[in-house]
Amino acid sequence: MRIAIEATLAQGNATGFGQYVINLLRSFAAMKTGHEFLLFHSTPEWSGPDFGPEFKTVSYFYWKQSLGIAFRLNRELENQRADIFHASCTTGMPPHISIPSVSTIHDLYPLIYSSKCNFIQSFFFNRLIKWTAANSDFFICNSRFTASELQKHLHIPSEKIAVTLLAPAISGDGKPELPTENRDGIICVGAIEPRKNQLMLLTAYRQALAMQPAMPPLTFIGPDRGDGARLDTFIKNWGLAEKVRHLNYMESSQIADIYRHAALFVFPSLYEGFGIPLLEAARYNLPILCSDIPVLHEIGDDFPVFLNPDDVNDWSMAMIDFFFGELKNSFNYKSPENILLKFSWSRCAEQTLEIYSKLVQKKSNHL
Repeated sequence: MRIAIEATLAQGNATGFGQYVINLLRSFAAMKTGHEFLLFHSTPEWSGPDFGPEFKTVSYFYWKQSLGIAFRLNRELENQRADIFHASCTTGMPPHISIPSVSTIHDLYPLIYSSKCNFIQSFFFNRLIKWTAANSDFFICNSRFTASELQKHLHIPSEKIAVTLLAPAISGDGKPELPTENRDGIICVGAIEPRKNQLMLLTAYRQALAMQPAMPPLTFIGPDRGDGARLDTFIKNWGLAEKVRHLNYMESSQIADIYRHAALFVFPSLYEGFGIPLLEAARYNLPILCSDIPVLHEIGDDFPVFLNPDDVNDWSMAMIDFFFGELKNSFNYKSPENILLKFSWSRCAEQTLEIYSKLVQKKSNHL
């Protein structure tokens, strides 16, 4: 097969969606599938990893990615004689595509909560998601929660949807570097944006600090996606610079080092399609406080302590109780090992390749 994959997000500072693409492609390369992979990208030049001789890069650059998807992507797919196209991001499917097509749906946040997104993001998402729904032969979701959202809001039948779970994006040894009693600090990993709810967490931490001045420091790790400037301003104006820091982007090895040394991971999101950072924290056996939302129950099972993402007091008191009360002890009887067994990039790649094969075979049977 000549498999075309939208790989734009595998370039640059890859966060969640980009890590999905990178790890999927790495797993394909490790499988030695014998297929040819065409890495389609909306940039003029490819700046991502070299995945090996089976992987060829193809640009469909046309000023803006949305315009490239609309006016050039399908033409390039035909020029490259691709057998199948995989839109690896929710809104990456071109109109009038003439080959079998599969779309990965990460989440539908800008569709469901358009009032909480900026106008341009909401406008283009709503337009492009309609192309995706109309022109995709099959859909891959990264959680049962996202699959249910797809059925509910876009009325996609369940037989056209498969769930392929993701996995931690950080490779290497997941063992903590320090004994539990010597680990220190709170970390929150994820792009800084309204739905990730970091401003609420900062408010809760400030409140906890007022009650317990010995609170360990808090570190935010993630690029600015709408709330970064506000977060930095609040840290400065509230006089928290000595206790709170915001690190914009870090390489996997650097983040891994922070995971190894931290004492507590916090994940206060209002909405997620999956939640890779939660798995990464579990991989380093970090105690986790996270939002009480369906997908994090699906991913984290009973390992985290779940809190109301809208309740500042809940988060303040939980952080205080963890460091100065009894909450830390509740994690002594929990292990994330059984949870982590469910998540594997190689399994994700195997399931995805099986979907490709079935779609191409189906079209071949109809010729």
